[in-house]
Parts: sequence; structure tokens; C-alpha cells
Amino acid sequence: MTRYSRIATKTTKQIDTLYERGLDITNDVDTQHKIRNIGYFKLKGYCDPFFDRKDHFKAGSSFYKIYDSYIFDQELHKVLFSLFLRVETQLKSQLGGFFIGDIIGVYVLNKLSINTR
Repeated sequence: MTRYSRIATKTTKQIDTLYERGLDITNDVDTQHKIRNIGYFKLKGYCDPFFDRKDHFKAGSSFYKIYDSYIFDQELHKVLFSLFLRVETQLKSQLGGFFIGDIIGVYVLNKLSINTR
């Protein structure tokens, strides 16, 4: 079993780390709240396009640009997921109609024709 050697850090320290890496970010209650709700490591995934090299942000990168990317992704996820659910429902309906009409219908017709002989 591998041991994890890093120590958990508080949100204020995480914000300080982002600032030290060149991100335009303020250590206020609103920012802390957003990072706690998203999760630091999930937020870091949205930071990748804003890096110019390992652990250093491009000039002009800000927390709110990264946060806006996260919000856009969440909204896109909601729209696409609802569309996928509609497609799934319609596909199941069509397949159900096909199977009921062609397979069960044939079975019922066969039963009826046996009983009428």
C-alpha cells in the first residue's frame, strides 16, 4: 500500500499557492466559498489551459476566468445530459414498440390462430 505524503491544506493556503503561481486571485470569503464548493483538485483541472509552464499561470489569468470555465462546463453538462435523457427515452420507446409489435405481436397472433383451429 502506498502512503500519501502530502499534508492537507486549508482553503486560504490553497489560494495563496495559486497566487504564488501567478494567478490573479484574492483571498476573500467569496473565493474561499467557491473553492470549497468546487473542490481544489477539481478546480485545478480547469486551470490547465491557463498555465504557460508547469505550476505557473499565463499573464492575465484570473480566478474568475477559471471559475467561468467551470460554470460554462456545468451548464453545458446540464444541457447535454437532458438531451441524452430525451434521446434515451425515445430510443427505448421505439425499441419497445418494435419488440412488442414484432415479437410479442407474433406470439399473440400465433396463440390466437392455434385457438381458432
